[in-house]
Amino acid sequence: MKEVESPGKLTAKQEAFCREYMIDFNGAAAARRAGYSERTANRIAHENLSKPDIQYFLSGMLHDAGERAKVTVDDVVAGLRREAENPENSGSARVAAWVHLGKYIGLFRVAPETVTPENEFASYTDEELNECLRTGKRPARFRAMLATSDH
Repeated sequence: MKEVESPGKLTAKQEAFCREYMIDFNGAAAARRAGYSERTANRIAHENLSKPDIQYFLSGMLHDAGERAKVTVDDVVAGLRREAENPENSGSARVAAWVHLGKYIGLFRVAPETVTPENEFASYTDEELNECLRTGKRPARFRAMLATSDH
């Protein structure tokens, strides 16, 4: 894997968190596997996923994973479309494919009460991720959602 350079230096534990996060995109589980305590795993995951240097490092890891897989967004969308339209697939498989396609095109938005440290970063668009890296702040739609919720 190509080494991803970030504007700042990550600690060894933060790099371990990033590697673990890439496994299942579960921040708390990644924190525990990276060696953070069970008691602080949720807080550490939230803090880590809020740090621009870590977000930058993760975005590089995601890019590298896509490069290694040689899979494009178009490939994934085409595959989902084939699954959704294939009458030989089970009904649940077809519905799941349609749901993923709907999420991709933005038909289903994450409600403020369902945004967690574990899923917030994964739901950023490329533009929102760039905004976050540029400003060091959450994208505008998340700031607005969190301002109107109890988070």
